[in-house]
Amino acid sequence: MIHRTGAVHRAGIAVVLAMLVLTACARGPAGGLAIVDPVFASLFPAAAREYRALAGTLVVLPEEAPSAAMYAAIDKHRPSWVVLSPLLFTELGPLCRSRPELTVLWAGPGVPADHDTLYSATFSPAGAAAVAGPALADAIAATGQPSAISVALVSPDGAETVTQALLSAFSSADSVRVPIIERVAGWSQSVSDRLGAMDVRAAYLAVDLSESGRWLGTALPDEAYTLLLCPLPSPGTPRGVDALVAWNLKETLGELSRRLQTGERGNGEGTWTLVRAGG
Repeated sequence: MIHRTGAVHRAGIAVVLAMLVLTACARGPAGGLAIVDPVFASLFPAAAREYRALAGTLVVLPEEAPSAAMYAAIDKHRPSWVVLSPLLFTELGPLCRSRPELTVLWAGPGVPADHDTLYSATFSPAGAAAVAGPALADAIAATGQPSAISVALVSPDGAETVTQALLSAFSSADSVRVPIIERVAGWSQSVSDRLGAMDVRAAYLAVDLSESGRWLGTALPDEAYTLLLCPLPSPGTPRGVDALVAWNLKETLGELSRRLQTGERGNGEGTWTLVRAGG
């Protein structure tokens, strides 16, 4: 078992840079209203400002009776379109059905049902892997060590598409040293022991964030270049990562705005970005 003691931890810088990525989104069409749930607004204030920048007006829902407050805000402001924060996913269907005259925008990790007035974007694990893969391939190539190994720890859900995206990146890089992919639903001592016996020099952690610190602290060596899947970074991001794979909320909201203006309704892909520690 290898411990990451004495490593230079740059996650704090990564968090700052990731939050900067979430700023300065272009203004959307007139008549918009951004509605954000209280948890999102509290944990990710920079991201909440993205919604305000897009729509022009922002409403943060209260903790008590948020659904009723959402409809009251719509009645008060009478927007022609609204954009909802990710955690308001369950409100999409009822809102589209009850207010067919209202256009609805949303981006998040789910795949909503189709509605005539809905413009959405899904942040998929495969999309994240497509960003992580080239960085992982570059990191393992940069070692110059024939014995160097890269690994990816991924959730069993959707693991096939994630694996395909990662392997595609290595194929594009003409790398014969494809990553070892471990499917983990949670902490696994056996996987940790197995990794500890390898010459791991690059790793992609697409695991539950509550477990990521444990993987970083016990399964990976200090010198390993580590990518962490962290959709919206916060001060709680674990130490010991070299780069974050995060939602590119700025670009995704901008694309939703463009689609709204051109009438391209339905669901599309949210985009991800790689935020390197130290620039």
